[in-house]
Amino acid sequence: MNKSAPIPTATSSGDLTKREKILYGVGYVPDSIMNNTFFALMMIAYNVEFGLKASLVSLAMSLPRIYEAFIDPLVGSLSDRWKSRWGRRRPFLLAGSVLGAIFCVALWSPPFRAGGSFLGWPGEWMLFGWLMLAAFLYYTAYAIYTVPYLALGLGMTTNDQARSGLMGYRVAANNLILCTIVPLAPWLVYQDWLGSTPAQSLVAVGLLLAVLIAGTGGVAAFLTREGPVSTIPDSKPATKHSVLRDLKDVLKNKPFLMVVGIVSFNLISLGAIMSLAFFLMFSIVYPGGTPEDKNRIVTLSSVGGVVGNILGMLVAPYVAGLSARFGRRRLLLFALANMILAYLVSPLVFSPTYPWLFLIFKLQTTFSLTCVWILTLSMLADVSDMDELENGSRRDGLFSSMFNWGTKVAMSVSAVAAGLAIDFSGFDAKLGLQSPETISFLRWFFALAPVPFFAACVYFTMVFPYSPDRTAKLRAAKLADERPEPAANPT
Repeated sequence: MNKSAPIPTATSSGDLTKREKILYGVGYVPDSIMNNTFFALMMIAYNVEFGLKASLVSLAMSLPRIYEAFIDPLVGSLSDRWKSRWGRRRPFLLAGSVLGAIFCVALWSPPFRAGGSFLGWPGEWMLFGWLMLAAFLYYTAYAIYTVPYLALGLGMTTNDQARSGLMGYRVAANNLILCTIVPLAPWLVYQDWLGSTPAQSLVAVGLLLAVLIAGTGGVAAFLTREGPVSTIPDSKPATKHSVLRDLKDVLKNKPFLMVVGIVSFNLISLGAIMSLAFFLMFSIVYPGGTPEDKNRIVTLSSVGGVVGNILGMLVAPYVAGLSARFGRRRLLLFALANMILAYLVSPLVFSPTYPWLFLIFKLQTTFSLTCVWILTLSMLADVSDMDELENGSRRDGLFSSMFNWGTKVAMSVSAVAAGLAIDFSGFDAKLGLQSPETISFLRWFFALAPVPFFAACVYFTMVFPYSPDRTAKLRAAKLADERPEPAANPT
């Protein structure tokens, strides 16, 4: 083996520069904008302003996401196999961001209205058809961008601390969008200086979002460095399998399923339970049911969201340092234990006397969730590293797509679970004061239901077989053409 042969990238091992981390973080802006503004604007635009039935809008919000979940593995596998002078991932980033910008403009500029007609066809169905077509094309572009983007980050370095720092910038970029662009977009719709009507303002908002999507996506496509097909010098060419065979290999990978389990159980718990926070505030903190009470609830929730996202943005760059100092496994266990503690004491948080206690709860859970996202992405990269040692090339795209698929399933499950819990509690929005039984159920369900899911996350974290040290030793053994030592579960 020619040990002097260089690995064909400057970032496949060792530290990443701050510039490289920032550029990769910038690349998450199109992902965050496309996904979050879609949900922030959809009901306002198509139901309130364009007059489409809420049930049809909801259908158009859900079906494209189901479709996207199925095309994600195809995009991931295609990007793994892509060969070009510009790399495997970056052509997809450019194509996805440009197409995303085009379809963003189309999505928020429909030529039809529900009350009219077109060539004898009812305007409502023409509007619904436009929405469905635009949404499917929009999420096709989203898949083309977001799956290769995550895969790009997984393959940029094999240094665990550098990798965690890289993912920290990704999470920080998402938090920045969540506390700026996402709340700003609906507000802009109703500004007279932007358009004479909300419909005209929506066109302007769509154009603004499109510029941000194409601009930041272009920066990522042209300036972000890409890792090699394999970080193992002089490795034998990987055996080519069908997409279904590769997909089967991924789904049989137990460490990968553990990582997906940690993230999915967190999302199920947080998604379902945090949805109940509004109903707890409605029942306990501001129980009058008046418009003023509802406004206070929305304001408190919004402030909590903004404050939490700001904290996440500030904490994210430091998670890598904390992981290096205390160990990734220990930091993740601490984050999960902190989450369990936050929910167990949550009955004290919803107080009509001290409503601001909810903000403390929000800050506590935001810190833990930021750690979970960054550290699990680092663990996902370890899984891909170990798969490379066996396969001969990196299948980051396929791992990224199935990771995304797992998160989408978890979010869907959380939405259903929240609705079932609310119905079972007997909550009645027409009542100002809820029954003691309803209040008691919501309070204790909120506090106790997440605990088994977080306990499962603790278990997966403890038995996860890879650590940065173990991965590095196995890689060194492979590079030295030696047989790796028997596996040992690190502490």
